Amino acid sequence: MKKVLKLLSFTLVVLCGAATTPVTANNTAPIASQQVDCYGTYEEGLAEGRVIRTQLINEYGENTPAFTDALAIERARASEQWQTVSRECRPYWRGILDGL
Repeated sequence: MKKVLKLLSFTLVVLCGAATTPVTANNTAPIASQQVDCYGTYEEGLAEGRVIRTQLINEYGENTPAFTDALAIERARASEQWQTVSRECRPYWRGILDGL
């Protein structure tokens, strides 16, 4: 339960932080807020997505309303990251989406 709560709180920070990113005069976000680390390859992202899914199943049970909600939150987080990261980082986040 603690892992899921940490994961959900991280998700909220990521989603809320993305919504409050400051914009400069030329309508671009500052460089520091644009930097997102690449964590690995597509295959590593796929494995990470499967781990997250398994943790959610273990915590909530498969096909329960709580599982469905938690899975939707994780998909939204991964989708947000996939859309905002540099081209080089996208395979990792696509892998997570596919693994979920």
